[in-house]
Amino acid sequence: MSATAYVLINVKMGKAKSVFRALQNLDNVYQVDALMGPYDMIVILQDSDFASIGATIMDIIQMIDGVTKTVTCNVVSMGN
Repeated sequence: MSATAYVLINVKMGKAKSVFRALQNLDNVYQVDALMGPYDMIVILQDSDFASIGATIMDIIQMIDGVTKTVTCNVVSMGN
């Protein structure tokens, strides 16, 4: 896997558990955590490229019942 992104997610009230379970079942999800604060969840996605990550977000994550907003932060290399 050569691309990683953090996806911050807002969820409708009462939908957190079902959204959490749906996210855990996605193939390119590395980790899902529930949060306290301005966002309800954070997902770490890993895939072959950022186009694939974008497709996952737009075609799958944003279509999950209860997801109201996503903010994506692509990980960039700082060099070694």
